[in-house]
Amino acid sequence: MNSKQPQITEGVGVMSGTSLDGLDLAHCRFEENSEGQVIWKIVCAETIPLPDSWKKRLSQLPESNAATFARTDVELGHFIGEQVAEFVQGYQLSPGFVASHGQTVFHQPDQ
Repeated sequence: MNSKQPQITEGVGVMSGTSLDGLDLAHCRFEENSEGQVIWKIVCAETIPLPDSWKKRLSQLPESNAATFARTDVELGHFIGEQVAEFVQGYQLSPGFVASHGQTVFHQPDQ
């Protein structure tokens, strides 16, 4: 019998796509059992509606210049960080990591 102790990791996942319907946040728990299998569970999740100002800004981003794109990247990172902090505090979480794929801007699945 393997006496390996189960390893548990908790984190927050963040996603926002071209639909601009909101910022999706999920607190997930990953546990590696004694047999090396990873079992995961979504502990809690929430969609934060994007403010109209962010919807407008992000919808115009594909036609923007490089400076606007870069500035938006930084400012959106701050906005996402603030939302994650409120989510973590509101649910009294202690995640070991936060993972975000960023904002989908050029959604072209046919290419």
